[in-house]
Amino acid sequence: MLALGVSPFIMASTESLVGFVLNSSLKEFGDIYVSALTVLQTSMQFASVPLTGFAQGFVPVASYNYGHGDKQRVKECFRIALITMFSFNLVLTICFPSVEASAFTDDEILIGTVRCVMPVFLAGMTIFGLQRACQNMFVALGQARISIFIALLRKVILLIPLALILPHFMGVAGVYAAEAISDATAAICCTLLFFWQFPKILRKIKSKSLSE
Repeated sequence: MLALGVSPFIMASTESLVGFVLNSSLKEFGDIYVSALTVLQTSMQFASVPLTGFAQGFVPVASYNYGHGDKQRVKECFRIALITMFSFNLVLTICFPSVEASAFTDDEILIGTVRCVMPVFLAGMTIFGLQRACQNMFVALGQARISIFIALLRKVILLIPLALILPHFMGVAGVYAAEAISDATAAICCTLLFFWQFPKILRKIKSKSLSE
């Protein structure tokens, strides 16, 4: 239980570290960009919180059927989770941001800044639902080591170094681009890793059923 719980713990605990690094990089360009980041990170919670709740619902279902040896229901559970989490994340990222800035402030300069940097910052979020579905499915299937690696990949291995390096080449846009690049890269890597490992995990279910 401790090993499987490390993955979501890392995802939650590194938020503060990432916020510190991003704010430190943005303060060199002015307070308006720090304020814009606050608005954007808050708006991201509208997507992440419902998906976290959905994950807490489907993980026990997938785990139960995996332990029961029902390969077909495990596959069906993943299909539903993948479609739901990817679609929800994509639609909310595309449709909601156009009105989100005005919900937090009436400062026209800040609203304009948010709208300017938003496409760069949220670009990777369009496919981030893939990582959420695959990573939580790894947890459901008892793959603790892979889950921990994926949790570290996005925030620690990719995002923090990119947030420190890219501003030297891209200016303030590099800080926001770091989020998009890390989100997209982690989502693609996680999805590819899952579809490589998933058949092997299903074969273990089959072997277990035959031995019983």
